Amino acid sequence: MKFEMAKNYEDFAYAQKFAAKNLINELKKHSLYYKNIYEIGCGCGILTKFILKELDFKDIILNDIYKSDFMNGNFSTQIGDIRDIKMPSNLDLIVSSSVFQWFDKRGEFEKLIDKIYLSLNSGGIFAFCMFINGTLYELSSFTKQGLNYKTDKEILSLLSDFKILNFINDKYIAKFDNLKQLLNHLKQTGVNNINGNFKLTKSNILELENHFQNNFSLTYKFLSVICKKA
Repeated sequence: MKFEMAKNYEDFAYAQKFAAKNLINELKKHSLYYKNIYEIGCGCGILTKFILKELDFKDIILNDIYKSDFMNGNFSTQIGDIRDIKMPSNLDLIVSSSVFQWFDKRGEFEKLIDKIYLSLNSGGIFAFCMFINGTLYELSSFTKQGLNYKTDKEILSLLSDFKILNFINDKYIAKFDNLKQLLNHLKQTGVNNINGNFKLTKSNILELENHFQNNFSLTYKFLSVICKKA
């Protein structure tokens, strides 16, 4: 995770915008009004802006690890790692987009789901989208490494305490004219599926370029889920 280098994140977050819009569209099928909303990992506000434009609510609290310029002075916030902080209670909607794939250590996501369940009112909605297995396979097939993306079945199996209202598998394919554009996209979004054991060098950049065979594209696969606290 290299978001500290992603200064122009929103300009290059094509897949994240697509996934956030997809999630809002699904939420609107169930209700346009959610009294108390809590967003996990709001970042620069990609999902938040869709919420403000397309949903009605009384209160909204934005969470992220750090306070961005987008959050300053405009919203109620709770700054900190969602895995460690105590979430507020009596929430009607807990929502998150393109965040949960980062919780790839054993048991992390399961513990967070339990915390979310306890923070929701009875009948409250938990809505999220996250990138899943197969994301950036064009890159990982070369580097032989990447995030431990979960499958859709693994994710849905963790939601047994919720009533799943609907879920959608979808994907976004980002296309580029050349390898330089592709690598810049990865740099600007902070998402590259590469850890410290792999380094791009002059020689393997040429190998990587050949690997793409003039088809410079990256696939983002994601799962959108709308579920309800029983």
